[in-house]
Amino acid sequence: MIEDNAGAGQGGNGMTGGIVHVDGGREWRGGQQQMLLLARELERRGQRQRIVARSEAVAGAMRAAGFEVSRFSDPPRLEGGALCHAHDARALSWLLWRLGWRRRRAALVASRRVGFAPRRLTAWKYGRADRVLAVSEYVRRQLLAAGVAAERVAAVPDGIELAALPERAAARAQIRAALGLAADAPAACTLSAFTPEKNLPLLLDALARGPQTMHLLLAGEGPGREEFRRRAQALRLETRVHFRRAEADALPAAAWVAAGDLYLLPSRDEGLGSSLLVAMAYGLPVVAARRGGIPELVEPGGCGELLEPDDAGGWGRALERLAGDPRRARELGERGRARVADYSAARMAERTLEAYAAARRSKEPG
Repeated sequence: MIEDNAGAGQGGNGMTGGIVHVDGGREWRGGQQQMLLLARELERRGQRQRIVARSEAVAGAMRAAGFEVSRFSDPPRLEGGALCHAHDARALSWLLWRLGWRRRRAALVASRRVGFAPRRLTAWKYGRADRVLAVSEYVRRQLLAAGVAAERVAAVPDGIELAALPERAAARAQIRAALGLAADAPAACTLSAFTPEKNLPLLLDALARGPQTMHLLLAGEGPGREEFRRRAQALRLETRVHFRRAEADALPAAAWVAAGDLYLLPSRDEGLGSSLLVAMAYGLPVVAARRGGIPELVEPGGCGELLEPDDAGGWGRALERLAGDPRRARELGERGRARVADYSAARMAERTLEAYAAARRSKEPG
């Protein structure tokens, strides 16, 4: 069990009155990046924090960022007033198990970031949290429909730290030079992982139907990557499809967005689509699936186009339209850049702190 050891003092592996972020992911993806952004903002506000991670990939990244980190196998003691923030459903399960009867005393906040509806057991677990942070209004409505009390659920969208993004011109030049890609060669890009819900094979079909000079830049990892590569070869697109090599590239994945001219997100399930914020910050027009919380970021007629996630012909025509109309593409990108101001990491942190305060108040006697 995580111990509530109020008399144990401040030493050792204990934590008094601070925030314990718990992440159950196996690898570093969008949710982990958002946890890091939040932790940095809270650190600037003087909050004492500790990270508990399931995987060494996440633990190592958070440790490198300067945070105190524990693993699931060696959890900290929670000493008098620490708040626990579960950043995913697996982390929430782990916390509920570890806290046990101390759950009555510990303030518990849980994030829900995925776009698919929670099953009965998952909904029950989220109902045990004192406050639930839904990444979008779409996800908030799903939680309410599953029976989580409305007064416990707040929509807190993802954020972005503009100052932390690689400078666009330099990153674009560096990546294109490494790929042997001309500065004016049209290129679409995505940060999505190679997992089924991201629906990335659609992009190959769209690329085959779109402009024959268009390239595709892919910065994600995942189990479907090699199958995607084989399909690109079968369609004779391998010279126009470029994969990021995480172990070899000095620049972060976000720099690949800087190297593109438009951004694609064909996901079938997306709680919000935080990678869209990177594209919008760089002023790229967006083509995205009309699913989940994506329409809350990409409004029709706003910063891009919304399409059905299985309409390869429609996606190909969208590539043709944007490649053939630079002025419209630029206007869409400018609207996206202006819209990003509503999604700062600072604003996300303030909304999260409000939820933390409400969770702590719920534990006060009387």
